[in-house]
Amino acid sequence: ANFQSIAKLLTNQVWGLMLVAGLLAFPLSYYFLEDWLQSFVYRTQVSVDLYLATAFSFVGLILLTVIWQVLRATSVNPSEVLRNE
Repeated sequence: ANFQSIAKLLTNQVWGLMLVAGLLAFPLSYYFLEDWLQSFVYRTQVSVDLYLATAFSFVGLILLTVIWQVLRATSVNPSEVLRNE
């Protein structure tokens, strides 16, 4: 299989899981962070920038991981894998 087909298969699976994880994690983290910050006299506001930066780094890390895994999968010779098993 070529790079594009393997990348498409892996990214479809990963993006679905990461979307669900993000939809659960961001509201929960906002709720618990706001609750925790209420206990301080001098507190800071939780801004949208924090969540945007987290989301962009999250997407970047996913892309790097998937690309690395696809490159590893496409560089392996199938006959070597079958011979070792």
